[in-house]
Amino acid sequence: MEQIFNPFIVKGYVSEEYFCDCKKETQMILDNIKSGSDSTMISPRKIGKTGLILHILDRINHTLPPFDTLYVDIFFGLES
Repeated sequence: MEQIFNPFIVKGYVSEEYFCDCKKETQMILDNIKSGSDSTMISPRKIGKTGLILHILDRINHTLPPFDTLYVDIFFGLES
């Protein structure tokens, strides 16, 4: 893996070693996935929902039996 010189990643997902905390939330969502339950995340913008989703997708690829995942980022801008 390419070495990152700035540890404060503000866009995208690099790896688990650069992901900050959210262990409880990560485990809860992984448990929901394993049991076939749905999960919903609600929070203000720029809190880390996308980073958490990308972190979970990375963990799925390393811990669960292989299956396909799909991530779609849909943003609707507000008109003035």
